[in-house]
Parts: sequence; structure tokens; C-alpha cells
Amino acid sequence: MTAFHEVPPPSFDGAAAAFATTLAGVPANVAVARRWTRGVLALAPRARVPEPVVDTAVLLVSECAANAVTHTPSGRPGEVFGVHVRVAPGRLRAEVRDRRPHGAAAPRAVDAAPDAEHGRGLALVHALSTTWGPLPSASGVFFTLTWPQAPPLVPDP
Repeated sequence: MTAFHEVPPPSFDGAAAAFATTLAGVPANVAVARRWTRGVLALAPRARVPEPVVDTAVLLVSECAANAVTHTPSGRPGEVFGVHVRVAPGRLRAEVRDRRPHGAAAPRAVDAAPDAEHGRGLALVHALSTTWGPLPSASGVFFTLTWPQAPPLVPDP
């Protein structure tokens, strides 16, 4: 079942914007999380997120969501995972929150064998993000992306 749960409205703080959604923990909702991420980044025009950064954010959210659904209780019937994105000029932070039990081992990148079908998701997150890691106060992972900002346009005198 692909379903959205009640989603709070985005919050805007100057040039920063924050978005959150909760999705049923089914594999089909990994694609929903990708589309949602691309959509909310388009709703933050003041942040001027370059298209390559949007593409990277979408890929990394997808990998983290797939891990939540595949490797945590979020993938059990009736469970959920959450996606939180905060974006401001030059920086983005995304979180994928899952139902991993308190005290469970934190997610970590591993070296997958060349012929392995799994095990590359968090390695991608590690390789492509500015920073990443387990959430300090919730179950799940976060990553950040940064990019240089163009100087503001100054009108001709």
C-alpha cells in the first residue's frame, strides 16, 4: 500500500525551508520519497539548489529510504519511515527516520563485494555527501550537501 500520512506544512525561516513527510514502510514508497524530495526542493526557490545537487539529494534519500524499508522494522507491515529536508542557500540537510529500536547498532557503510547485490547504499551516501551519519536523537540517518553560492546580482548603475 502506497500512502502518505498526514504531512505538516513546510516551514520557512528567511531563506531556509523545512519539509517533512511520513510514508508507509513499503518498497514502492522509496520512489515516492524520491519524487517528494525533488518536489520540495523545487518549492525552495530562495535556496537556488543547483540541479546536480537536487539529483544527488534525490539519489541519497532513495538509498536511505531503501535501507529503512529493507533493514529496519520500518519495512514491517503497518510501519512507516519519515523524510525530513531542510534547505537554505548553499546547504541542505536530509534525514530518513526509521523504526530501528533504541540501542540498535547504528547504520554504517560497508565494502560490498563486486558481485554483491546489496551493500552499496550507505557507501554512496558516504561518497557523495558533505557529511552523513546516524541521527543523534532519533533512529535513522542524515546527510548534508553543500554548494557554492553565486554572488547576488547587483544592478547596473
